[in-house]
Amino acid sequence: IFSTALPPSSIAVSLKAMDLIEEEQDRRNHLHELSNWFKTQLIKAGFQITNTITPIIPVMIGDAATTVQLRDSLLEDGIFIPAIRPPTVPEGTSRLRISLMATHSYEDVNYALERLIFHSKSLGIIEG
Repeated sequence: IFSTALPPSSIAVSLKAMDLIEEEQDRRNHLHELSNWFKTQLIKAGFQITNTITPIIPVMIGDAATTVQLRDSLLEDGIFIPAIRPPTVPEGTSRLRISLMATHSYEDVNYALERLIFHSKSLGIIEG
C-alpha cells in the first residue's frame, strides 16, 4: 500500500516553524538587516550579485572551475557556500549561493566576507 501523505513528524516541524515565524519578529528583522548589510559589503568589495530581496545571495563568478576552487578555499576556512554551476545554471554563469540565517551574527558574516574577499583576490575574481 502506498501513501502520499507527509509523516506526522514533518507536519509537526512545519507547524512549529510557522509559529516561530509569526512569534519571533526580532529574528526576521535581524536576518533582513544582516542580509542587506552583507549585500552592500559584497558590492563595495567589487562582487557582482543578483538583485535579490531574500537572504539567499548569488555571487556571480562565471567560470565553473574558478567557482569550485573558490568554494573549496572557503571550505578550508570553515565556510560552507555551495558552488552552483552547469547544468544547474547556463555555462559561464557559475556562482556561489550564500544563504544567510537568523542565527548568523555580524561577526560570522564579516569573517565569511573577509575570507571571500581574500580568496577572490587571489583567484583574480575581484581586483586588489
